[in-house]
This record gives sequence, C-alpha cells and structure tokens, in this order.
Amino acid sequence: MAYITDLLRFFMRRGRLSEQQYRETHTQANVSINLLKSDWFEEVLAALSSKTGISEPEVRELWRNDCYFTSALQYVHLGNPENIINANDTHDEPETSSPTARSMARQ
Repeated sequence: MAYITDLLRFFMRRGRLSEQQYRETHTQANVSINLLKSDWFEEVLAALSSKTGISEPEVRELWRNDCYFTSALQYVHLGNPENIINANDTHDEPETSSPTARSMARQ
C-alpha cells in the first residue's frame, strides 16, 4: 500500500490527480489489495487513466519512467538498514550498522 501512496502522490505532484481523486483511488487500491486480487495494480493504473484523462499506455509509461522505483520499493529491496549485519571472513562477532543491530546480533 505504501507503493500505491508513492505512485498516487507522484501524479498529485504533477497536478494530474486531485486530493479527492487521490483518496478515491487509494481506497479502491487498498480494497483490491486486501481482497488479494491478483490484478490490483492493473486496476490502479486503469483508475489513474480514467481519473487523469491520460491513456493507460501513457500512465504506464509515466510510472515506468518516472516513479517505478519509489522509496517504498527501495525499502522492500534494502530492508531495514539499521538491522543489516556484516560478518567478516573469520566468522567472529559480526560488524553491525548501529547499536540496535549490535544488540540484535548478540541475541
């Protein structure tokens, strides 16, 4: 759902989506996601096309070119940086990125 928030905010920043359209589309997306619909993302792109007056191929192109790798997707790929543990080759106590991660590594 965070990814949808990023996507919809992108269209809002571009002046293509009003606050009301944002809320409607976000609610529709949340319902589709929670119903475990396999085509929830296609529904979002279709809704964006309908609400913005931009063709679906153009919406898809804007998404791919300008907002595909959002902060939400980056977080999914990288995870919690504060929990990343780096172990050295000798398998001694791991080096960590923060005090929190160090305490977690000892557990």
